[in-house]
Amino acid sequence: MITNKWALLALVLLFGPAYGQSTADNGQMRHASDGSLEAWHQPSMTWVSPQNFWRRYAEGRGGLT
Repeated sequence: MITNKWALLALVLLFGPAYGQSTADNGQMRHASDGSLEAWHQPSMTWVSPQNFWRRYAEGRGGLT
């Protein structure tokens, strides 16, 4: 029984990080289903428009300089 628990834990640790959208790099671009571009915003863990991404990126560094 303990062996099964360790096997399950190993599977979760190996494949858990690859599950979902959290594997994208901050600023990574993709095409949305409607054909528009989206950028991954790591701090909010969401896909946003490129304009929204750069606005948030600048705000996170003290604004535009």
